[in-house]
Amino acid sequence: MQKEILVQTGGLTKLKTGFATTMSIIYAGMPNDTSFAITFMYAGFASNIFYAKDSTFITVINQRLKVIEVTREYIILSHEKKIDILQQNPRIHHKKGGTS
Repeated sequence: MQKEILVQTGGLTKLKTGFATTMSIIYAGMPNDTSFAITFMYAGFASNIFYAKDSTFITVINQRLKVIEVTREYIILSHEKKIDILQQNPRIHHKKGGTS
């Protein structure tokens, strides 16, 4: 069972994304009744991303997060797993052997 992460509106938490790297998450709240916003900070970059309130999973960079509960005051997430970026984006292909 994965550990649940509670983040208050405006609060920050960090997720381990690799051996010595982390990603910061700020819950930016709900701008309306049907969506919520999360700010992700990684490697010096930050992105504010909006999601539908009924989202069950969100993926950012190569991390999959399960959305357990969303309110105006807080969000509860579960850090599910690291995702293979090549599997996540079928437009990226590995070339096996030789050059083209």
